[in-house]
Amino acid sequence: MQALLITDQLDEETLLSIGLQTAGFSVRSTHGLEHTFETWPEDPADFILWAVSTCDENMVDLVAQLRAVAIVPLLIITYEIEEELHIRLLDKGADLVVFRPYSFRLLIQQIRSLSRRASPLLIKSDKEPR
Repeated sequence: MQALLITDQLDEETLLSIGLQTAGFSVRSTHGLEHTFETWPEDPADFILWAVSTCDENMVDLVAQLRAVAIVPLLIITYEIEEELHIRLLDKGADLVVFRPYSFRLLIQQIRSLSRRASPLLIKSDKEPR
């Protein structure tokens, strides 16, 4: 499973990348959305993990722009924000907003849970169709 990791802090990028790889994910990192918007059709990922230092109203617009090109699970890691901004991020397309400090084990399980629900449902039956 391929993760797109978007960060603005090198230390956190390193920690998240190593943690995701240890959990069995392939990781591609970037520091800005511009490159993501340009390359998404040719190089999509199974989910996006976006860790930001500052979360403000501009993020709401960026989430909407990201949703215009990607329908995979989108998880945002940030410092605690006001409830109204949290609601707007979810409304514009974020699937989960996680506040620092966070449990990495819980984050991995949340990623797996969202990814399961994002995958197409396949039903295998022993019975022949009528």
